[in-house]
Amino acid sequence: ILANELEKLACYTGNNPEITIDDCRAIVSRTPEAVIWEYTEAIQAGRKEAALHSLALLSGTGEQGIELKLIALLSNSFQKALNLRQAMLELGITRPSPGAFENLTEEQKAKFPGNPLIKLHPFRAFKMCESAVRIDGASLAQKLTLIRNANRALVSGGGDSRIILEQLTI
Repeated sequence: ILANELEKLACYTGNNPEITIDDCRAIVSRTPEAVIWEYTEAIQAGRKEAALHSLALLSGTGEQGIELKLIALLSNSFQKALNLRQAMLELGITRPSPGAFENLTEEQKAKFPGNPLIKLHPFRAFKMCESAVRIDGASLAQKLTLIRNANRALVSGGGDSRIILEQLTI
């Protein structure tokens, strides 16, 4: 599938020395999964307009249960950030930097064998934690509460799913 999309993009852009985001948006097929990923990334980055745009694209798919998939992935992404923050605290890392993960002692590794950061390449651990600490703990808890409330409203049938998701986004 990816090869087909790249071929379409190459044909569309022809001999242009540069391929832009607008070129990609114009020609590449957007699966619901890709749009859900864009939505969750936009929410995490605080880009409400982009998230609302993705939400509008999703509502036109007509796919059953897409709202619950969206909520599940959004919840997972924030829970992952919470878990990474906890893993950092466990290792005594307050600010992520590439060096912080390269210099973990064998004693630290032995003390916390289940810590997910120990198993990662240091640069990968740094990048994941860098993303996780962008949101402070109180905001993270608030976002998880809002996601839970939206999930409850969707499951209980307490309103229009599009409006529930728009309210969550805003």
